[in-house]
Amino acid sequence: MLQHVELDPQTPLFSQFADTLDEPILLVNLFNVDHKDNEEFKSSWGTDASFFTKQPGCLSAQLHQGLQGSSLFLNYAVFENAAAFAATTKQPEFQPLRKVYPDSAIAHPHLFRRLTVPGICVGEVKSHAGIRTKEPKTGLQHVELDPNAPLSSLFADTLDEAVILINIFHVDAADQEDFKLAWAEDAAFFARQPGYISAQLHQGIHGSSMFLNYAVFENAAAFAATTKQPEFQPLRKVYPDSAIAHPHLFRRLTIPGICVGEVKSHNGSQ
Repeated sequence: MLQHVELDPQTPLFSQFADTLDEPILLVNLFNVDHKDNEEFKSSWGTDASFFTKQPGCLSAQLHQGLQGSSLFLNYAVFENAAAFAATTKQPEFQPLRKVYPDSAIAHPHLFRRLTVPGICVGEVKSHAGIRTKEPKTGLQHVELDPNAPLSSLFADTLDEAVILINIFHVDAADQEDFKLAWAEDAAFFARQPGYISAQLHQGIHGSSMFLNYAVFENAAAFAATTKQPEFQPLRKVYPDSAIAHPHLFRRLTIPGICVGEVKSHNGSQ
């Protein structure tokens, strides 16, 4: 049975249901899964996603799998608004579908909206232009999303297939505008690098302290090369001191009838 642990304990998922804006939201659901249960998890997710994508207001769902033996999966699903997602969780079929997942699976769901950052990405929420309110002393902190598959180990991936950088940030409320300015400067550097395709910043809804970057690169080698440029490390220091980054590399999975990616899921029984 699927376990549920909040991605942001200060803003639990159910509290985000109070959002009343009639604008698209992104469900980002990060899963930890024991390796032995990977195939069962994919099959379970396909069954669950088949239910979700039939509900009013669900626009799409895309499953991703971490590279190089990572224990992480990630669902990136688009809904017309928070009310549509909330209504789906109240359907009688919803709770029984939590029971089809393997017992090792732990879900960390959270709701976001895409941010507009001039020159980089376009979303439902516009970032305010301004100047930093205070100068950082230490800058961006780095905490692995999967300690057993740290980001540097994922650079060993040699497939010439697109990878998705998922970077989840925790940022104090007082530093959020400074964070957006820093991210825009950082993203402008990334956008100039060979192999970069796109980046989209998201902000957690209803008072969340979380941001998420969803960035696409031609392959893991392209992203790895970017982190070795002389400009990379200094740009970590423009972020506010409260910002904590949790980066990881994924590939999109193909799940028949639901989503198409670089990696095909194997058919099999649970």
